[in-house]
Amino acid sequence: MPKTGVKDQESVVLYKNKTIPRRQDYRLEISVCETEIKGFIEILKEKFRESSIQILETQKNSFKILVDGKGLEDPSCIIDINLRAKGENNTRIELDLDFSPYYKKVFKTGLIGILVVFLILTMSIGALDVQNLLSLGYLLGGVGFFITTILVLGIFVWNRSLAFHTSAVEALYRRLDARENDFIDQALNLFREKQLQEKPKEKPDTCYQCSAPIPAQREPSEVFCENCRELFLTCSVCLLNIDHGESVILCPHCNASAHRDHLREWLKIKNYCPYCKQKINEGDLKESN
Repeated sequence: MPKTGVKDQESVVLYKNKTIPRRQDYRLEISVCETEIKGFIEILKEKFRESSIQILETQKNSFKILVDGKGLEDPSCIIDINLRAKGENNTRIELDLDFSPYYKKVFKTGLIGILVVFLILTMSIGALDVQNLLSLGYLLGGVGFFITTILVLGIFVWNRSLAFHTSAVEALYRRLDARENDFIDQALNLFREKQLQEKPKEKPDTCYQCSAPIPAQREPSEVFCENCRELFLTCSVCLLNIDHGESVILCPHCNASAHRDHLREWLKIKNYCPYCKQKINEGDLKESN
């Protein structure tokens, strides 16, 4: 069964080859995350119309939501969402789902069904011959039927609860990812505007490899230096040309080039490559030869 009630350990949920974190850090203010969680609750109401969605408890930076399914096809669970500030404009989302109400409902219904079937079989066989009730075959068959039913119920609950968990967590993370991407795009655009203002306008661009001047009015398709035939280098952060003599650093994943100071400064905002979007640590950056 999926782990529930785990508050002090990092854990993931695996379902159909998906890995979903229970904890995720976002470059967002707590107030923004709270707004998105309220929107997430509305999504739950729309997505699970046959279920009752209730907010059991709302405290500062904490939400407890009950999803009460009407039937066995609709999982019932308690969703705990906690927000923790991890610095300026940085929030950790901690999410946990408790399926114990759903497990109890499924197994209660299953056990009642087993007892009813078992009673019907006992009465039918006993009507033919009471001695059959004491036979080894009947006893083994009853035990086998009971074990098989429990296994089927367990698999059913496992798949339904994990499918719900995957769907619920993905819906919340998609909202937060979209808001964070908006924030990062704004931060990146502001950073680029600042670099454009600070760069001396009278200084011509030069080829990083050979220092030859680059025509100011060159076509976008002109990406190779006419002098050395090497590719012009462009900073993945500020999108400006990297001139001869400037310090260059590379992404360890895609080898995208950037001004050393620009990429190091950018990693303070978000620790991923602006080009390939993969997570990088400052210690993993490669110096250009």
